[in-house]
Amino acid sequence: MATIRTDVSIVGSQCGKTSLQTAFVKDRFDPRDVELGIWDTPSQELYGRLRTAFAYPKTDVVLLCFSFDRPDRFEDISEKWIPEVKKYLPKAPIIFVGNKKDLQNDKDTIQELLKKNQEPVKTEDAQVLAKKIGAISYLECSAKENKGIREVFETVALAGIKQDEKKKSSKCTLL
Repeated sequence: MATIRTDVSIVGSQCGKTSLQTAFVKDRFDPRDVELGIWDTPSQELYGRLRTAFAYPKTDVVLLCFSFDRPDRFEDISEKWIPEVKKYLPKAPIIFVGNKKDLQNDKDTIQELLKKNQEPVKTEDAQVLAKKIGAISYLECSAKENKGIREVFETVALAGIKQDEKKKSSKCTLL
């Protein structure tokens, strides 16, 4: 069986994307027949052209991430990331991922957010948004605790396999 290459762009605003990727790369997951090309995209506007010019054209699957301890950045999903992903990657499946799950119920995090009249993102709110944006899956993980990382990248690999099958079945052969 040939190796299937799946390129995934990890997008989101200051939400632990690099930690998620690092936890994965440090041999916590072994995709046997799927090679993942991982693009950890910068979220700053300054780098928007780099995302769209270099990462997005090679993307098969989108990991759209948020952090439980950044409710202000959770709003970026609908306002910034979904419009960008839908514009540049209309056919790519979206896997919606809540990073830093360990901070969702962390007392210090809750105290800090209360000072700003905020609270950690609730799982229920993330599930609702996942449905609204048409994500094929919603997952939660903690790179710090190494929980849920394997499931995230297994889901990416499976989505990549499905994308590869779609590409193969949509090709026409003229005789």
